Amino acid sequence: MLEFKKVSLDDKIKIKEILEAEKDRGCEYTFGNIFIWSDIYATKVAFFNGGLAIRHDKNGVGYLFPVGEYNLKTAIDLLLCDAREEGDVFTIYAADKEDFSRVDDIFPGVFEFKEERDYAEYIYLSSNLINLKGKKYQKKRNHISRFLREQPNYKFCRIDESNISRVCEMNDNWNSMYDVMIKVCGKNTKLPFQLWTTFLNLILTAVLLKMRVESLPTR
Repeated sequence: MLEFKKVSLDDKIKIKEILEAEKDRGCEYTFGNIFIWSDIYATKVAFFNGGLAIRHDKNGVGYLFPVGEYNLKTAIDLLLCDAREEGDVFTIYAADKEDFSRVDDIFPGVFEFKEERDYAEYIYLSSNLINLKGKKYQKKRNHISRFLREQPNYKFCRIDESNISRVCEMNDNWNSMYDVMIKVCGKNTKLPFQLWTTFLNLILTAVLLKMRVESLPTR
């Protein structure tokens, strides 16, 4: 029987050790992603015989393909048992054809493999994002031009204790404007300052890096 629990920072080292030993897995298999989105997707984890099971409870129970060093038949049996106890249909996400083949060898004809395009990874050509050529990227070029026109004195700043309150305020304002459910800088004071800084640095670094790339002149 699996004992699922809510993800916490105390699990970080153990989870990372298991995940980092994996190859060719998507963004779902990173501790940062699991932890940051845990409230949104009601994510829980369970450790078993060298393996890690990850479960999402939002809109029904669903599991990521188990990771770690474990017996696959034992892992699937445990997940099946857990799904029955939760009274839900057994569903595994983020499984590729090789994963399904492994499962089908052990449970022939029991499970159906279905490709969900909406859950695919985002993959872009770097040259497309650097040059932004063609009609497809016209809106992005216009957006960059407008930003440079309206914000000629913009600059890049490292997030630290002197400006994090302004970053949080900006985030709250953005959430209010777009009715976003995720509350990054809310009143939850249990999480340390370092965690907020790391999370916000991750988001803003990606945004600023994208802006830098997109601001390169077209050829």
